[in-house]
Amino acid sequence: MRTGDIAVAGRAGRGGAARFAWDEFFYAEHHNPHTQKAYMRVVKRFLTWAEGQGVELPAITPGMLGQYLVGLGGSPAKRNLHLSALRGFFDRLVQQHVVVLNPAASVRGVKDKTIEGKTPA
Repeated sequence: MRTGDIAVAGRAGRGGAARFAWDEFFYAEHHNPHTQKAYMRVVKRFLTWAEGQGVELPAITPGMLGQYLVGLGGSPAKRNLHLSALRGFFDRLVQQHVVVLNPAASVRGVKDKTIEGKTPA
């Protein structure tokens, strides 16, 4: 059993379905090893944060997820990566009936401001 399986099953309280969703999300959906590694790191970090807050997966709200993203700091790309990974992960949890609704579905990403134009003379 992989570390992630234990973490998800323990935090979700729905061992078999959570374990299946974990495997399906990381090993069946994402074949690129770099994407797997990045998304796994994000999900594990979020689950550790949620555990520190004393919240189980079914009780996570969009507001809590927003607080997590704001607390991350860093670049907009980093926060959008976290949001993308968590959206996909929670989608799998919804499909396997581990959670009822995807709390990340209504959270908006961060817009990256780019300045285009001529270089000042």
